Amino acid sequence: MAVTNSVCLTQTSCKKIIIQDSSNWDNIIPLVDIDSTTVEVDYGDVVYSHTYTGYQENIEVTATDLGFGISANLKDGKYNIIIVYVVDSTHYTIEEEAFIICNIQCIVDTLIADIATNPCDECNKDKKILALDATLKLDALEAAIACGDLVKAKIILDWLNDLLINYNCKNC
Repeated sequence: MAVTNSVCLTQTSCKKIIIQDSSNWDNIIPLVDIDSTTVEVDYGDVVYSHTYTGYQENIEVTATDLGFGISANLKDGKYNIIIVYVVDSTHYTIEEEAFIICNIQCIVDTLIADIATNPCDECNKDKKILALDATLKLDALEAAIACGDLVKAKIILDWLNDLLINYNCKNC
């Protein structure tokens, strides 16, 4: 049975996705009747799944959980998130998509900060052109995500990554 309610998705410091249930369960069933909560997060070929006993309102999925490494960041791109609440033999499913861009945002922000902290105009000429181009593409990426066009968002993200591939960002 599909739940028309939803979850709120956020990411923090590019290290974890926080999934918070925002469903109005009082109109469906009492929370104490929920037998289990299963979360599944898919990123391309990477699949993370975990089942909790009972109702779970807040779930955190880290880059480590997804197998990206202990100190790694989440990867930029589309994440499919499925939450299944089970009551007896009835399954209530919520499906959401998230598009994370924290790494590319960090690279663009660092590029702009490098320009702002280096007063050499001649040294920064190429960086200024790169920063302007990257900022415009980042705005287009954010607009595509906001409009729900995740295919276009992926194309723009790839375009940005190609543009910035030679820019050395040590802090992202």
